[in-house]
Amino acid sequence: MHWSLRNQRVHELNMIMIPNGPLEEKRADQRFSFFADAEVTLYDGTSVPTQLAELSSRGCYIGTLLPIPVGTDIHLHISDGIRTCELQGKVVYLHSSSGLGIFGMGVQLENMAAQQRSVIDSWLRDLAAKRTAAPLNPA
Repeated sequence: MHWSLRNQRVHELNMIMIPNGPLEEKRADQRFSFFADAEVTLYDGTSVPTQLAELSSRGCYIGTLLPIPVGTDIHLHISDGIRTCELQGKVVYLHSSSGLGIFGMGVQLENMAAQQRSVIDSWLRDLAAKRTAAPLNPA
């Protein structure tokens, strides 16, 4: 990529990134820490390895080495080693991770079929059960 085009692309990404620091909580659904391998496929065929860090009934939080601009429609393949799920989504926010070269993204899940919803709901039930089973005041 030509140097001036690269600088313009970096400037564009900086304009859509959320600054590091506390994010305003806007979630209506309960979210859970959920670590699973995943892969994002962009509509031009670009494949981006990622990992999920959080999951809710309508979205997830992923981390990648490649920033994906806000508003980008994506295909997301998630695997926890037992179950897999193929989903459509849209990047709704993007921020850098304190200069570590990792970009964090909030993804809104869209157009879920019954089978996909079943897998997501199963993961969420398992996560909720683990949360309630964990002691609040460990000895």
